[in-house]
Amino acid sequence: MATEAQRFSMVFEKIGREVLHHVVLLPDEYLNYPVHLSSGNTVFALDTHIAGSTEFYVLERAAGVQVGRDRASEFHARGVRDELQKLSSA
Repeated sequence: MATEAQRFSMVFEKIGREVLHHVVLLPDEYLNYPVHLSSGNTVFALDTHIAGSTEFYVLERAAGVQVGRDRASEFHARGVRDELQKLSSA
């Protein structure tokens, strides 16, 4: 039977794979394109947030390993597709 950490990991890994599948189809300039909404985020920032959430819930919440997450900075992250692929495989 899977532990809580393993179940979290499986769910978040599936979400991350599905998001990355679509994100890698976008040109790099679209990843940081500003969304003109008061609470809008770029695609890169949202994908960074997904990676941060995954790490937090799987490692810190379920496994008890401190990760030192800076959630606020996830929403200001900027970068290119290769960085997102590294995040998703870490």
